[in-house]
Formats: sequence, structure tokens, C-alpha cells
Amino acid sequence: MQKLRHIFNAIKSARVKSSGILLTRWFATVLLIPIVVAVLELTKSAWIGYVDDNTARIIDVAIKVIDHIYVPSVLASLVGYLALFIDRNDNGIPDPLEKESIYKNERS
Repeated sequence: MQKLRHIFNAIKSARVKSSGILLTRWFATVLLIPIVVAVLELTKSAWIGYVDDNTARIIDVAIKVIDHIYVPSVLASLVGYLALFIDRNDNGIPDPLEKESIYKNERS
């Protein structure tokens, strides 16, 4: 519990909105939904040994969504956006924002 308080206070002091971190986690979860649906439907079809029309449509749409989501340009932008939240020293402040605050402190 103390660790969570420390992280939350570090985030507040760095002016990082916790909604950005939560939004990133939500976005990553949403990106995984088509993959999970396709794998579950394919597994169910393999288990039953039969693919009906509705299951085939679900699998087809999931594969199309995966194809459109994971285009290289989209992945590149997502990786760039998610890199803003890398925290290697576990103090709750993302590293790019720490660098900005260091530069501001040096200039002052």
C-alpha cells in the first residue's frame, strides 16, 4: 500500500495524469480483444470439428480487424506513444518526463 502511495505521489508531482496511464492500459486491452476472439473461435471449431457460418464470419471479421490494427504504421505510432510511459527506476515517473524535469531544474 505504501508503494502505491509513493507511486501516486510521484505521478502527481511530475504532472502526469493517471488517466493517461489508465488509457494506455485500456487501449492495449482493447487491441488484444480481436486476437482473443479469433483464437477462442478457432479453438472451439477445432474442438467441435465443424465450422458453421456464424463462426466463420466471426473468425473472418476478427482476422480483418487484426490485419487493420496491426499495420506497421499503427504499430510504430503505438510503440512511440507507449514509450512515454516506460519507467526503468520504478519511481512512478515515466523516464521521458523525468528528463524534461531535469532539464527544467538545470535551467532554473
